[in-house]
Amino acid sequence: LLLACLDLKPEKLYSLGGRQELIMGTSPLLTLVLLLLVRGTNAFFIKERRSSIELPPADGLRIDGLNPSRFTPPTEVGLVLAVDNPNPVLSWWIPPPSSFKNRGLRVNTSRLSLKLASENEDGKLKEVWSRLIVSSSSSGRNYRYDGPALQPATQYCFAVSYQSGLDGNWAKESELACFEMGLGADPKSWLPSTWIGDDELKVLRSEFKIPTELLEKAKAARLYVSGSWGQYYINGEQISTNESLGVGWTRYDKRCYYATYSILPLLKKSENVVGATLGQGWRDTVAFPPKFQAQDERTGIDLGFRARANIEQITPGRGNLSDGFFAVNPSWTQRTVRMLINLQTTDGKWHTVAYTNKDTWEGTLGPVLNDSIFNGETYDAREAVKIAGFSTPEYQASASDWTTVADISYETWVKTTKLVAQPIPPIRVQESVRPYSIKLVEMSDDGKKGHFLIDFWKNRAGVCRVKLPKGEKGSNITLRHAEVVMHEPYGYYGQDGKYLYYENLRSAKATDVYIFNGDEEEEGQFWQPSFTYHGFRHLELIGWPCGVGDGGDNAAGDADDDDFFGKPMWWTQCANPPQIEMIHFRTDVEQHGHIQTSDDMINSYWKMVVGSLDSNIMSVPTDCPQRDERLGWMGDTGSSADISAMVYDIAPFHDGFLDLIEDDMLSNGTIPDVVPFYRYGNQQADPSWSSAFIFVLFSRFHISGNLEPYKKHRDSVKLYLDNMFRQYEERGRLAMMVATGDLWGTYGEWEVANETDRPPHTFVSAFNWILTLQQASEMAESAGDAHLAKLYAKNASDISREFLQVYYHEDQHSFEFGSQTELALALRLNILNEDEAADVGDFLNHRLQADGEDQGNWTVGMYGFKYILQSLTKSGHADTAYSLLKSTPNPSVGFMLLNDFEPASTNLWEVWDAIHQDATGNSRQHHMYSTLGTYLYELAGVVGNQEHGFGYSQQKPLQLAVQGVINNLTHACSKSKNAFGPFEFCWSAPSFDGVIPDDDPPSSSHFTVTLPTGSYANITMPLLQTKHHRAKRLRIVESENVIFEGTVDRDSMDLPHAPLPGLDSLSFNFESYTLDFIVSSGKFNFSLSQQPVSN
Repeated sequence: LLLACLDLKPEKLYSLGGRQELIMGTSPLLTLVLLLLVRGTNAFFIKERRSSIELPPADGLRIDGLNPSRFTPPTEVGLVLAVDNPNPVLSWWIPPPSSFKNRGLRVNTSRLSLKLASENEDGKLKEVWSRLIVSSSSSGRNYRYDGPALQPATQYCFAVSYQSGLDGNWAKESELACFEMGLGADPKSWLPSTWIGDDELKVLRSEFKIPTELLEKAKAARLYVSGSWGQYYINGEQISTNESLGVGWTRYDKRCYYATYSILPLLKKSENVVGATLGQGWRDTVAFPPKFQAQDERTGIDLGFRARANIEQITPGRGNLSDGFFAVNPSWTQRTVRMLINLQTTDGKWHTVAYTNKDTWEGTLGPVLNDSIFNGETYDAREAVKIAGFSTPEYQASASDWTTVADISYETWVKTTKLVAQPIPPIRVQESVRPYSIKLVEMSDDGKKGHFLIDFWKNRAGVCRVKLPKGEKGSNITLRHAEVVMHEPYGYYGQDGKYLYYENLRSAKATDVYIFNGDEEEEGQFWQPSFTYHGFRHLELIGWPCGVGDGGDNAAGDADDDDFFGKPMWWTQCANPPQIEMIHFRTDVEQHGHIQTSDDMINSYWKMVVGSLDSNIMSVPTDCPQRDERLGWMGDTGSSADISAMVYDIAPFHDGFLDLIEDDMLSNGTIPDVVPFYRYGNQQADPSWSSAFIFVLFSRFHISGNLEPYKKHRDSVKLYLDNMFRQYEERGRLAMMVATGDLWGTYGEWEVANETDRPPHTFVSAFNWILTLQQASEMAESAGDAHLAKLYAKNASDISREFLQVYYHEDQHSFEFGSQTELALALRLNILNEDEAADVGDFLNHRLQADGEDQGNWTVGMYGFKYILQSLTKSGHADTAYSLLKSTPNPSVGFMLLNDFEPASTNLWEVWDAIHQDATGNSRQHHMYSTLGTYLYELAGVVGNQEHGFGYSQQKPLQLAVQGVINNLTHACSKSKNAFGPFEFCWSAPSFDGVIPDDDPPSSSHFTVTLPTGSYANITMPLLQTKHHRAKRLRIVESENVIFEGTVDRDSMDLPHAPLPGLDSLSFNFESYTLDFIVSSGKFNFSLSQQPVSN
């Protein structure tokens, strides 16, 4: 009766006598009884709390890390966000409070609401689930859905509201983030469709009918499709216009991704046609012979991993011509598709109206004569005429050109795979790049065709888009892609017609060819390859129809000219100059990380870091984009996991890769060097390479504050670590390995700058093994796995002790042979006491001095490079780290940027001395050195990020610092995203070298910081030190409000300051001579004026 009178509602917030708050749970009566016991009669003064001040609504809503705003709304034509995870992770953040008085905003409680998109109640979507999350530690993180079972092919939306911890008010509910469930885990949901395909048939079509009465009742239609790279059409309209290449790369015997397209507006009453054009993609077994299948399934002949034979002698019709040989496909058809078209009527029922099968589908060769990721694409426009309109009902398929498509359900991988809604973003175009320069180097004898060199300045992954000239039927233009202009010692530019250097591509031809039909339109017709990509900066364009010019001189032009795509103006020998652009694409993860400083060299380094990452986010984290490899090497991925998370909204991409690692893990816990496991690598992996499993998981926690990936994979983590420990024991532990010369690894410190300083493989393996255990222990502890945390920590401690016993030379303050890598790695482990660490840091610093053993030169490889700059900085030698970074002799990052032969623009080399090394492993676009970016963030003010992350909890806040007094920068800005949302830190400060003179004028510093709600930051601002003045008179202003004015000296600590929302403390540290601010949740604008005071 009391409950009815009060009309209390479940999961609402109420004010208790104006002083206390109550969240009604699922049992309001029980809650009220408990309240009466605690509050007595005050409980009767109850009223619902409502917001009286403006609070920013939650933002950044994601479903399993995917951003709904980057997908097509379900009523329009295009790719929709579909998930198969029955318990998707819902995540969000809360922007900074907009008002001054709300700075420092805390979140007491968040409320999640899941709504059924198809049902309305009073004009609102019907709520099917809600959850209250009581938390004072974050503004909203990641919550794994735990409500009623989500139904297949059903649309849902979720929203978030939250309660302010300052005054108990509630923010309005966020905008809806909508998604739909895929077909689910039941294989029967894909029936009656089957897998079909034929390697010779690249264009497929199928006619189907939809009854008029069914289409009139339709409210939605979906096309579900999996297979090789493809482009898909309904009634003449391409539906996959915003995606490149097709679904992502997996171990096809374990899982195949499928895409979900909304297509209702394209369907017609009665006659309809669905079409597909297919490329090999990652299913190309010429370049990707699988390691797990060595037999032809039809003949039983043992083919080996790299078998080649005449296809007619073994399996007619199942090969692809390459270099005069047919490559036998030992495990799968390379061009394949499985498709289902379902239509939903207004009663909510789904109806299958079309599907892949061998009876109703037909195929033909098409205009793409051949395609390969590595070799390129050849397109014959003469053949394109034959299939014009092939996906329309009006098209008449010739019986002589079209044939039935085979059912390939017998293939082994089909029997073991599972279909999964693609959990990673699609590959999409990111930018188009106009040429930096175009040079005509040769003309044909008849003066009608030109040979051009085109420099795009940027080294990127993608293809070229060409505005086609009028060409003679059967003639062609050839596009050859390369990273480097020919130079010594590889050869001489122009000699024997060699202008670009192709040898570092190894067997990859990286060549696209367009064959003219002869009736191309004079204006407006473009062509770009559909089923390949290249990593390139330079293009050799051969056979370009020039027409007849007036015989003038060759000339290179400036592509910044506004009239670039207009009339020819840079040379007069070619009347029709090339009109071409680079189309760069990659997996569509948003870039949220940026750095800009007062130092142009640092800014160039940042472009190199981002460029090297940008070209290798290609369904999986590939090592390089240009040569005959492009694989998911674990060592590279583990090294760059942190910086990838700092720069990109990488969560779904890394989460998808973690699933692939688990797919490749054997039952005993072994992991391969390469994921997916093809062509190269070993299983068991090198310990440093397999550690990527933990490093990627830890970056999800350490940078993004998300423990859900660890919780999902915790059993596999334990399986992997148990296997590693078993190996360690079987090898006799570290001392025995060293004594017997057991390398315990294949790769070790990869691509060292100085071979004589390469540390033993065992040292590097032990380092990564210890770091893996330390990180696993931290994740386990944070996830509440106390027993596992204790076990991993004990193993890390025991092996660290052995590491010190075997490698540490206390009397020399050194490790093993005292190389830069050995010292940097040892310091990173934090297993030395404070004095020992200082001594080792001093020894490392001495090696790098002009009179030291290394004389200021790099000697490190991949792992030493990742840690040396931060190790120097942490041990008190920031100046040495900065000098090392800025050095330009070979080898150095500065040499990559500024050498005379091939200065890097947006790329990082694979090897230190790329311009002189042979082509075996000599990529100019490798992301393993992108780890430099973590140090660049340090220079820009986000300090200690390797150890402390990006402020993933209130207990471990974001560490920021004004850096100018250390490295002569005068200003810097950095942006990224942590567990609480996007943040930004900008500062300006006087720059000086060492101690400033006494007569320096008063100086000022400035910083602004924007923190999402719930985020804390410790900000350090160094004060200038003069020779005779240690006391300072300071004036600190925040947004025109003076919060402190007075003198600080050795007796000053906590500074009395005017009350300021969001400023939790202000203190002076005399030992470090810094001001320390602790701020939270908001936008702050601080200025500091300082004046020396005589002693």
